[in-house]
Amino acid sequence: MTDVAAEQLYRLALVRKAEGKIPEALDLMRKAANLDPGRSDLLFEYGLLAHQLGLHDEARRTYEAVLALDPGSFWAANNLGNLALETGDADGALRWFDRVLELQPASAIGHNNRGKALWSLGRKDQAIAAFQAALAADPDYALAFENLGYVYSELGRFDDAIEACEEAIYLAPDRALAHVRLGNARLALEDLEGAGAAYRDALRLDQRYDEAYIRLAQVCQRLGDHSEATTVFRRWIAADDTDARAHYLLGGALEDQGDPEGAIAAYRDAVARDPLLAPAHASLASVLASVGRFDEAGDHARLALDADPADADAGALWEALSKRSEPGLPPG
Repeated sequence: MTDVAAEQLYRLALVRKAEGKIPEALDLMRKAANLDPGRSDLLFEYGLLAHQLGLHDEARRTYEAVLALDPGSFWAANNLGNLALETGDADGALRWFDRVLELQPASAIGHNNRGKALWSLGRKDQAIAAFQAALAADPDYALAFENLGYVYSELGRFDDAIEACEEAIYLAPDRALAHVRLGNARLALEDLEGAGAAYRDALRLDQRYDEAYIRLAQVCQRLGDHSEATTVFRRWIAADDTDARAHYLLGGALEDQGDPEGAIAAYRDAVARDPLLAPAHASLASVLASVGRFDEAGDHARLALDADPADADAGALWEALSKRSEPGLPPG
């Protein structure tokens, strides 16, 4: 018999989950599970919430409790495999996905996830075969095409990668990652215009997609359009002002355009957001030195070395700037 209080908490937790209040939903689901630990459906939702919040150990214990109650739970086994992958245990993930396929041998999801585990283990041909098995089970499974596109690119099979990514996009046009992977394959074949179009498509779908901004700006720079590269980084900052890398890369683009003061401002914005971003300190030191602001340049060269003692360029700049302050040495 279902515990009435547990059922009320369970239903309220689902409402909070639908409202996007995940921590509150998890707290309610925990309480429900404590009241009624024998409900596999409740425990599974509990595991999902813990998983969503990155509480891997709690999610793992909860999914395992589901399997103890219901050994045939496909999704609990699948999610345990995903957890293992996320925490770097590819061998464990493979064991879970093998179990998934024992439960449902024709599962496209199971074959696809097994391919991801095999790829993580370096078993490349077997990974490709697993993704192809996923497509044999479901010819319209976009994620398997997307993953094939990725592995083909990694193996230098860029034409195959483009074909797979285009198929993935045809089946699921709203997945930004597929567009980025298509752009990467086109870029590898020097199709700059095609790559740029793919990255722009990705950004139309996800305005905070950092890799798409970085790649698109690289394409613009290789096409000689440094002004457009600067515009791309400004769009990234408009979408996410908190990302220090966007400000740092904007600084580099402004330097390329011959705007040292603009670059200085951008680098300052970068180190304000991430004081340990060594390349931003080093670049700021370099451009400050280029305009004669040597004391401040030395400060940032030192900060770059503090953040990354192995930064050879920052070390060389620091040494050069330190010599300027030695008695008896002429300026410049």
